[in-house]
Parts: sequence; structure tokens; C-alpha cells
Amino acid sequence: MTDDAPSALTSSIGGITFSKWLFNMARRFPYPFAPALSRGLGVSLTAVTSLIAINQVTSLLGILIGPLSDQWGYRRMMLVGIGMLAFGMLAAGLFPFYIVVLVALLLAGLGKSIFDPAAQAWAGSRVTYRRRAW
Repeated sequence: MTDDAPSALTSSIGGITFSKWLFNMARRFPYPFAPALSRGLGVSLTAVTSLIAINQVTSLLGILIGPLSDQWGYRRMMLVGIGMLAFGMLAAGLFPFYIVVLVALLLAGLGKSIFDPAAQAWAGSRVTYRRRAW
């Protein structure tokens, strides 16, 4: 455990918080826009709800992915998660087809399942036990 300089730790936590906000937004945007997405993609509303379900199923993989952060490093796993989100959302924006949006939401959900445990472990390794929860 290390106690990083307060300003460096604060800016890092700010970056992690902003990243989590992006992940949450990408993961939850289909809910209110499902009818518009179905019209825009030319598929049924049921097909769009399948996108949402596939996105949520990726949460189950967090249990399997979490230990990889200990092996490969927290920062690397956070960057992999952010990279998956960026690639998926960019692809969905450039190619608005059902299969591309499906893969984009899958990547967003998987990226969040990779990012969250790594970010929490990273923060835990940077803050001494006596300073946690402050």
C-alpha cells in the first residue's frame, strides 16, 4: 500500500469517476431510447431488448475477470476496459447496424466488468487502510 500525493490521488480518482460515468451512460442509454433504437436500426423492440439483456449478462463475467487484474495489473485492465468501451461506441456510431450495436453494447458491458474491479483494487492499493472511507 502506498499513500500517493493527495493531488495525484484526487485527479486519478476524478479520472476513474469520469470513466465510470461514461461506462454507466453507455450501458444504460438503450433503456429510454429502445423504441427510437428499434426504429433507427429497423428491428423490432424485442430485438432491442435483447441487446439490453446481452449487455446485462456481461455482469456475470466480473467474477471471472476480477482475478485477472491481480495477474496483469490494475492499470492495464482499466485501460483494456476503457479501450473496449471506446472501440464499441465508436463502431456503433460509425456503423449503425443491429449487429454492430449488439457487439458495441457487449463490449461496453464487458469493459465495465473489467474496469470496475480493477479500479476498486487500484484505489485500494493506493490508499492506506487507516485512510479508507475518508
